[in-house]
Amino acid sequence: MRNIVQELSAATVGYQTVVKENINLYNRVQDLKVGNIRVYYRIRPVFSVGANSTIDIIGKDGSIVIFDLLKHQKDGREVFQSDRVFGPTATQGTPNLS
Repeated sequence: MRNIVQELSAATVGYQTVVKENINLYNRVQDLKVGNIRVYYRIRPVFSVGANSTIDIIGKDGSIVIFDLLKHQKDGREVFQSDRVFGPTATQGTPNLS
C-alpha cells in the first residue's frame, strides 16, 4: 500500500511539472500568434557635450530614466519601460534576445 501512495505522489509531482511547462509553452505560442509588441532600446554613446537630456539610470528590468534639463515636472526625470535596454557599449550586431 505504501508503494502505491509513493508512486501516486511521484506521478502527481510529474503531472504538475508537465502542466506548468504546458502553460508556459501555450503562453509563448499565444505571444507569437498575436504578435505582442516588444520594445528594445539601444543607448548611443554621448557625442554632444551640450545635450539637454541625459540617460540617468539604465535598469536591468528594461527601464531607463532620462533626465531632461528643459522639463521641470518631476525634477526633469522621465521613466520609460521596455523589454530590454542595450547600453552604449552594445554593438549593432544581431543580439541574443532570449
